[in-house]
Amino acid sequence: MRILDDEDPARRRKLDSVCLYLTPDEARQLASYLEELADDPVRWHHAHLEEVEGDKIVREVTAAVYVDENLDQFDERSRRLIETGE
Repeated sequence: MRILDDEDPARRRKLDSVCLYLTPDEARQLASYLEELADDPVRWHHAHLEEVEGDKIVREVTAAVYVDENLDQFDERSRRLIETGE
């Protein structure tokens, strides 16, 4: 497992812990996304669970599944985190 703080593009720091507070519907939606990712990580390597107000995303969780065959689909910072943990 790797966790990246993706909110500040300049910092993109590694995190060791995160807590998600989800409604039942959000939990079901995330579970569905994760099942699709696990079934075909090369095709779908990531998914976004978003909360939208008006036309603006106000909160977002991105989940990604990595395997050797899809590492080239991630940006350099994400690959470094995946490969080295840093």
